[in-house]
Amino acid sequence: MADFLIFKGCLEHDAFTSAQIIEAAGDVYATSDGSAPNFRGSFGWSMKTKDGKKIAHNNGPVGGYRCSSYRAEAYGLLSLTLFIFHLHRYTKSTIQSNYKLFSDSLSAVTKVNEYRSYSKYYPSVTLSADWDVLQAVTRYCKEIDLLTLTHVKGHQDDEKDTSELSLEAQLNVEADELAGKIENINSSYACMITGTQVALQSKHGTITSKVARTIRRFASRRKVKVYMMEKYCWGRCYEYVDWECYGL
Repeated sequence: MADFLIFKGCLEHDAFTSAQIIEAAGDVYATSDGSAPNFRGSFGWSMKTKDGKKIAHNNGPVGGYRCSSYRAEAYGLLSLTLFIFHLHRYTKSTIQSNYKLFSDSLSAVTKVNEYRSYSKYYPSVTLSADWDVLQAVTRYCKEIDLLTLTHVKGHQDDEKDTSELSLEAQLNVEADELAGKIENINSSYACMITGTQVALQSKHGTITSKVARTIRRFASRRKVKVYMMEKYCWGRCYEYVDWECYGL
């Protein structure tokens, strides 16, 4: 299951000591980030107490065909909420109300907070972009129950020295650096995340967004090829054109 692939956080201490630090802390801050250059995604997140004591961090690749930065950001949130959920389940410790989670993706934060208000999902929602990741983030937020999920402006270090930033903004800088450390891995195929139930696969990878449009494009590709080759009398030169650039 993808849960175990995403949950491999680097603890600064052993699990039980970390749980004790979290319980004793006034507030615990954690910020996630993600990026997807050339449609290949990666995520990172960092967690500290209010006074700056390190607790854990994590980073990794993001699966899915033509990965977007939106999906990469959501993957970071999933890894982070999974870490909190499994840490407390493993140590049998009580989840405190002192967690403050941040992401610099306003759209992802807004969507998860919207999903948290739903008592059930209608079928049409499952066709939304990156549903597999967002439903899982929402699920773990509900399981944990006490999380505060808020947006933080990204790349604030472009305007100020990192030491002058708020803790959540500093963590965002660290998360961005962690995401950047992941090599440009082509992970077009995404693992099945708990709660997804159904995933659309093609020879190009796991389709996680623009599902209806992508199906139409793939279904019509052969007919378009035949039509264009007959109309323009093309031979094998057709195969040397990057049709992805033209939406085919």
